[in-house]
Amino acid sequence: MNNKIALTYENGEFNLTLNESIIKTGTDFDNAVYQFKQIIATTSATSETKSWESIEKSILGYKDNGLEINNDYKTITFGPMKYFYTTGKVFYLSKGEMIGLRGGFDFFHFILTIASNGNIETCVSFIELCKEVVESSGIYRITDSSITILSPRLNYGSAEYNFNSQKINKGASIAQGTFEEFKSYILDIFKK
Repeated sequence: MNNKIALTYENGEFNLTLNESIIKTGTDFDNAVYQFKQIIATTSATSETKSWESIEKSILGYKDNGLEINNDYKTITFGPMKYFYTTGKVFYLSKGEMIGLRGGFDFFHFILTIASNGNIETCVSFIELCKEVVESSGIYRITDSSITILSPRLNYGSAEYNFNSQKINKGASIAQGTFEEFKSYILDIFKK
């Protein structure tokens, strides 16, 4: 659930609103800022609306692809990737490395979706690309059908691969290509 939180000043008063409803009003600026930070912390802490049971139920269909679920520690492992429910984080675990990946359970689920389409090799390669991007201080974001890498090293600051159209957007050009070609393009730039 997305919450809209705003602190406004009107007619000599500070108004703190949550989803367009005023929840606090006052004249002290420092107190208003403090209350604003408190409401952000409170709503952020409760924003994890998925229970462990609902997460477990949503991924049971992927067990045939080598998925491991540990109910005692509430973790899910797939290839070199592990999701920890209690922290909401995903890590790359391989060869003694433990590198935090961005995206939480949604990222983990995206990887499982790629694997379920018969692209397990692409899946491991995808995870490794995300690890390299994080280690190179880049940012990645995923949608239902693509990955976008953001970095000042890239042409126009971004590059995208669309899994459906199999097109690589290098910022200045768009061309047909495989995911491995996209990965090579990104890693060549990041390793310079």
